[in-house]
Amino acid sequence: MNKPKCDEYRYVQFLIAAQNNFTCTELRAITNDCAHDSPTRLLAGKKLTPKILWKNAKAHVDTSSGYLIADDTVIDKPRSKDIELVKWQYSGTHHEVVNG
Repeated sequence: MNKPKCDEYRYVQFLIAAQNNFTCTELRAITNDCAHDSPTRLLAGKKLTPKILWKNAKAHVDTSSGYLIADDTVIDKPRSKDIELVKWQYSGTHHEVVNG
């Protein structure tokens, strides 16, 4: 049985709601109706722009009293294994997955 493809909306909602684990296998475990490799194919074929992010996030932001700031900076922490927020993630600077 083929699983449905993940669209931009479903993937962005997952990123907004995820607390610790942002992997495709976690998305599959949470939704239970999306193939684990669908987000990979989505990201390979389409760029998630700020416009797409805002379209999906604006319902969760009170624009009359606050700001939404998104920063994808990865601060390398190659020797830090026990810091709570340090995770393996892709670094555009290094063009590979780093601990940061």
